[in-house]
Amino acid sequence: MTYANKRSLGTKLFQMATEPKYFCDVTKMLSTKAVPIQIRAAYEKWRYFSQCTPANNLNLSKEQEAVAEAIKRDGIYIQPNFLDNKKALALGKKMRAYLNRVKKGEEIEDNRSYASPDYGVYRLMDVDRLNDDAADFFDSSWINEIAKAVTCDNIVSHQRMAELRDGIGKVSSADAYHFDEAWEYKFKAFLYLTDVTEETAPFVYIKGSHTPGSPWRKRKELESLKYGVSGSWGHYFYQEVDFLLKKRYGLEEMVCAAPAGTLILVDTRGIHKATTPQSGDRVMLGNYFEC
Repeated sequence: MTYANKRSLGTKLFQMATEPKYFCDVTKMLSTKAVPIQIRAAYEKWRYFSQCTPANNLNLSKEQEAVAEAIKRDGIYIQPNFLDNKKALALGKKMRAYLNRVKKGEEIEDNRSYASPDYGVYRLMDVDRLNDDAADFFDSSWINEIAKAVTCDNIVSHQRMAELRDGIGKVSSADAYHFDEAWEYKFKAFLYLTDVTEETAPFVYIKGSHTPGSPWRKRKELESLKYGVSGSWGHYFYQEVDFLLKKRYGLEEMVCAAPAGTLILVDTRGIHKATTPQSGDRVMLGNYFEC
């Protein structure tokens, strides 16, 4: 099958997949050898996650219900003082000590780590095994239950890390607007361990951009189905965000500058990005969930 024919077939499958009356036709097409395996796999993934629903068997508090509804509506919720500011700063110092060792190339027990001096990004995984206060955040039933109420019952925490972002003017690939997956549930919880200003690499989110099939997402979702990671994979040019999302659809950009101890809960199917440090640095904990 030629590249052009693959593109045409991928387009047809995507269009048919969004119309329930065509489901039998799509299933028949997928059973033939004429459909490349990567398109079949992408389609099956889409079908699976399109049928997932948030957990409804949880005994949530009224506060948790309100938070979950806010995330379903906006894609993001910010909780000031989730951890006392002084305690957060103290925990930040402990995490910074570990992360400085990562910068030096040192191994820390058997924890995996990631260091990119070019990007100014340093990460240490499984920090809940190193510090009880960090473990309290990662094991928070309050957060875990909200994650299930927003996404699906079988979502799990799969990455528990501390991150240092430094290097003034060092640009990371995460600094471009993007969504994490076209359809797959991705949910993240960030806890700032330093006071974060607009110059010290705050998290940025396009409020309300998280709903699959929305007009500003359809082309990117189609590209994900047709090209996979070899395409744009959910990344946007700044011009697309400024003119399409902000001006045409009136979506709001949230720059999450906030004190240490602030919790950010976010559906990262929504459009978001990191930011390049203009001064100082930023330390935070990140709990990544997926189905």
